[in-house]
Amino acid sequence: MPSIYEFSRTSKMPAKILRHLRDKGLISDPLVKKDFTRLNFLEAIWCDANVVRSMLAQFAKPCRRRLIETADFDSKVERYAYSRYRNQPPRKKLSTKEINEVLQENFGTTLPLDVLQRIRKRAQQSRWREKKRAGDQAQNP
Repeated sequence: MPSIYEFSRTSKMPAKILRHLRDKGLISDPLVKKDFTRLNFLEAIWCDANVVRSMLAQFAKPCRRRLIETADFDSKVERYAYSRYRNQPPRKKLSTKEINEVLQENFGTTLPLDVLQRIRKRAQQSRWREKKRAGDQAQNP
């Protein structure tokens, strides 16, 4: 039987999702026949826009935006750094050194400087877009 990594090469689902399902005990590694049945069902709905739309509709609009903004971050550490940059008070500086100190304290790891700079830039752009949307709504009620 193939492993989840071999299955992911031909599947629409990323290996990260398959590992998550394995860690939750929903599939085994190597895969067995019942795992193929489950994965085939899941794969049939994986890219269905109606299913994704219905799932996202359960969340409030700000929460949906945050999910979409952080969807491509690989780890909880990156999402945490993004939220720290994103939620910092206006005009307050938050250095990469400070962020790495907090990450080391809370997660036992740090992020490279280039990754932190990319995350900070995305957070700043998100705040700018939100501010612009608020200004546009105020002008055009």
